Amino acid sequence: MNRKTKTQLHYGRSEQNQPQLLLEYLSAAVAAGEFGKTAIEISKNLKNAWPQADKLETFVINSSLVNEHHFVSMKFFNPSDHGAYIETFKITIPLKLSPKEVGIYHDERKPKIDFSDRKKVNNLEFPRYLEPYKNITLTCCFPKQTGTQYTNNPYGAATYTYSMLNQKKEKEDEVTFRLRW
Repeated sequence: MNRKTKTQLHYGRSEQNQPQLLLEYLSAAVAAGEFGKTAIEISKNLKNAWPQADKLETFVINSSLVNEHHFVSMKFFNPSDHGAYIETFKITIPLKLSPKEVGIYHDERKPKIDFSDRKKVNNLEFPRYLEPYKNITLTCCFPKQTGTQYTNNPYGAATYTYSMLNQKKEKEDEVTFRLRW
């Protein structure tokens, strides 16, 4: 079986279950077709049988150190039929970072920033809309972390809240990432 990326998986189901599920759905479609159902009815039944995703998927796609600053790029994927908003995003580890020390950008390119003047750093504003079946990439940057707590255990974390447009309440999630030197 060819290796698939997580964004190619349907509605967050595990890759190992997909062949079996696909066979079950195709068998049901063939059986339904033999009993006179139209292609439209079959597709409606298949869509209703497949569960809807209600959670954003997050992927850490890059982590690097450039000019004494960590850059971490994360891709947020909306696997549902409904739009979503990323409401807030905050680096929670390293703990000592203030919001003024963290830059957040809308793509994975490393911006050319003069960190000596923080007023020149253009932080991305929230909320950010995420279309159904689409993704956006956010890159955050912050000063190089020193000390044994980071060199011995080089990771960070961020929390974010998001709202699925078909749900009453927003949700919170966390993403962990490795720091690179």
